[in-house]
Amino acid sequence: MLSPRTTCVGALVVTLLLLLPERTANADAELTTIRDRQVTMVPQATAANLDLGVQRAAVVSRPRWVKISPPLVSTNPNKPANNYGFQALAIDPEHTKTLYVGTCYQGLWKTRDGGHTWFKVNTGLNGALLDTGRLWSIAIDPFHPQTLYVANGYGDEQGVWKSTDGGVDWQQMLPETAAVARETSSDVLEIVTDPYRSGHILVAFHSIWGTYPHAKDAGILESKDAGNSWIIHQPRRNWSGVGEVSHYISFLNSSSTWLFERVDGFWRTADGGKSWIKVSPVMGGAGIYRSTNGAWYVGASHSLLRSTDNGRSWTAVGPQIGSLYLAVVGDGKNLYTQPSQTFDITPPTHYYYSLESSGTQWAQYNDQAFSNGPMSMAYDPINHIVYSSNWRAGVWKLRAPASPLPIPAP
Repeated sequence: MLSPRTTCVGALVVTLLLLLPERTANADAELTTIRDRQVTMVPQATAANLDLGVQRAAVVSRPRWVKISPPLVSTNPNKPANNYGFQALAIDPEHTKTLYVGTCYQGLWKTRDGGHTWFKVNTGLNGALLDTGRLWSIAIDPFHPQTLYVANGYGDEQGVWKSTDGGVDWQQMLPETAAVARETSSDVLEIVTDPYRSGHILVAFHSIWGTYPHAKDAGILESKDAGNSWIIHQPRRNWSGVGEVSHYISFLNSSSTWLFERVDGFWRTADGGKSWIKVSPVMGGAGIYRSTNGAWYVGASHSLLRSTDNGRSWTAVGPQIGSLYLAVVGDGKNLYTQPSQTFDITPPTHYYYSLESSGTQWAQYNDQAFSNGPMSMAYDPINHIVYSSNWRAGVWKLRAPASPLPIPAP
């Protein structure tokens, strides 16, 4: 089942990491951000892991992850400078072999054959501006898949970029000079499209709104007309306050039910942002998926979170880690995730899986280890392929197993 987030990153992307250096010498003055905080991984096999139902799988013969990175994209951390490799990933819901992947300072890349061949797509109007930033969020309108939105992190022009021709030409929908941008920010972290209504998008931010001494915590922007006009949802007084950054936003089971994933925890609204309830104190990560039995999964600091009541409450599941989870996805039978952070993980880490029918017991998928986990994942339900964008570790795909995988006994 496809996640409502047509990913995201669904980008940081989001947090226990030190702010990544910008391409200028002013990096030390930047705000801290979720996707950009460096942490040290803790050992995976702990008593806490077992308490959360993590079981180590024996190395068995099952489908393996295959690297499909665009060969012309550099993952050298110094070429270009401050290069963190592959960023957000999104799949066309109508033509599921069509995939987009964002990069650091190397533009937007597209495949129409499931990753066998790639081409740089942002070659038209304003396309060169997307070569100046980190494309850490890509959102596709599920009703009009030729329409997509991109966040251009640290780019020469940030805001909300929109294409209506499959990524060739681009239009700025949140220019820095616009009144709404001056009141809020153009430093966008995530853009999500409504899976239930065309043209309805939500935007979450990478930094505060305004400038000191009048700065405030970031709220949410909403558009009901594909970015032509904006509704400002101001930050709430009971949110964490100025200085907290790197927020994510997700649609749950309706156009008016949202999950706001923040540094100070998870907040839920059921009335389109008019009122909010805090539903978890855990620092938010990113990546949301609804399983076939209706349970929701979302990345968070130290663990995945699981909800069986449409986001009203959340419990930790999966391996306890020292960093965070930024992506989780399922193929209708099995769930997949992996720890992630901006910098390479030492020692390399594995993918974990669970049953969509359960989601409480998790096991190591196979013996493959990766220098980093996914910023973004997506599933092709027609060809049964799981895709994963893993920073400098590259872009990968997995042919989903034909049946639910057994979870080893404790």
